[in-house]
Amino acid sequence: MKNIKQFKLTNNEEIVCEVLEWDTQDDIADILISKTLRIVTVEDYARGYKFFAFRPWLSFTEDPESLQTLNSSHVVVASNPSPDLLKHYKACIYSIRADLKNSNKKRKAYINTDEIAHAVEELTEEEMDQFLAEKYGHMVREDDFDPDSDLGSNIIPFKPKGTLH
Repeated sequence: MKNIKQFKLTNNEEIVCEVLEWDTQDDIADILISKTLRIVTVEDYARGYKFFAFRPWLSFTEDPESLQTLNSSHVVVASNPSPDLLKHYKACIYSIRADLKNSNKKRKAYINTDEIAHAVEELTEEEMDQFLAEKYGHMVREDDFDPDSDLGSNIIPFKPKGTLH
């Protein structure tokens, strides 16, 4: 990673990316970038905490090597990231690459809904309940819930583990 820059954009987002090409001769030039991560800031004023995290800049863009173009007229500030930010950024890029490498070895999480529909079309209601319970744990059915009953609590069981408040 050679030319890493931090940009503040006109929509108030901050991104960190590798700049591959930036034509500074043109006033409205496109900037060719990759490994783009958005800085997310979370503040807890009550406790005095401020957290920073990196998230992909574009949704469903898993590969950090994918190229994007950024219109330079949307850049308010361009800066070199601080050493601490750069260290965290490089660690995140490394982690994303490792996750992508490992996900290629595992079964994909994408589901073909036609295959599922075909697999369950012959199941009875009881078999479907059993199938869902094995896959996802006990599920509360509409007819199992009596809104007039005194449950004595506002805790609703959610899947086999944990609760939802």
